[in-house]
Amino acid sequence: MKSTERASRILRRLPAAAAIATCAAWPVLAQLKIEITSGVTDPVPIAVVPFARAVPADGGLDVAQVIQHDLQGSGRFRALQRERMPATPTTAAGVVLADWKSAGSDYVVVGRVTPAGAGELAVDFELLNALTGEHVAHQRFTGVPSALRNAAHRVSDVIYEKILGIRGAFATRIAYVAVDGQPPEQHYQLIVADADGENQRLILESRFPL
Repeated sequence: MKSTERASRILRRLPAAAAIATCAAWPVLAQLKIEITSGVTDPVPIAVVPFARAVPADGGLDVAQVIQHDLQGSGRFRALQRERMPATPTTAAGVVLADWKSAGSDYVVVGRVTPAGAGELAVDFELLNALTGEHVAHQRFTGVPSALRNAAHRVSDVIYEKILGIRGAFATRIAYVAVDGQPPEQHYQLIVADADGENQRLILESRFPL
């Protein structure tokens, strides 16, 4: 589930994205909040059905929720809310395409998290076109439980590329500088995080501008 580092940041891929770093009390890591203030005029309707879970090995992570957040947050997709979903299948065989089409979804994502042996987990997902019946993608990612969030981002990357024809960047990392305090007593943090602001890691802190 290791992501490939790319020079292009996710913020450059997202339409009208505004990255806002809000600092808590020093030296706590600043929380990065990414807001999409506007998207495309006709976002793709998609349903990301809750995945079957591997409790407790998955650490409580809702993989489908991470994927939905990625896609919705890009401004290019409109995700169907869970309370409006006609069913909760975890395999393509359980998907009644007509039901999802009636619910307003052009695409449906189903999947499951299962033990893969040697302490690892497997994330299997399938992407279906509810309008044509095409089985657009079926892929598996495996890795240690701590890399499960990264696997979810990689699923988002595949979905993004399969539907839009543009390489996704959800599994990349971003770096940002957070500033706390007022001059001349300002503090600076260089932080690396997932593209969605999660999994933050402090690289450097200083009382001087970075």
